[in-house]
Amino acid sequence: MSLRGVFALQSFDFSRDKRLLGFIGKSIRSVELIAVENDTEPFGVMINLDSDSLIVVPISDGSTVITSQFGNRSALECFKHLG
Repeated sequence: MSLRGVFALQSFDFSRDKRLLGFIGKSIRSVELIAVENDTEPFGVMINLDSDSLIVVPISDGSTVITSQFGNRSALECFKHLG
C-alpha cells in the first residue's frame, strides 16, 4: 500500500491534555497506513510508539485521534462497513 495524491498537513495541540502526557518523549517504532480489507487506498494512519499507538482517522467533522486510553474505535468499524 502506498500514498498517492494530494495530502494536507494536519497538526494537533495535545499540550493541555493530561491523557497524552505518556506519549511525550516516546520513540516512534513504526508508522502504518490503515485501509479497509481488500482495498489499496488508505484512509488513516497508525503511529506505533513504545507502549501505545496513536490512530488518526477521518470522521464527519474532520478527523479524530484514538489511543488505548481514549477515542471511539467505532470510527474504524464504520470504514469496514463502508468498504
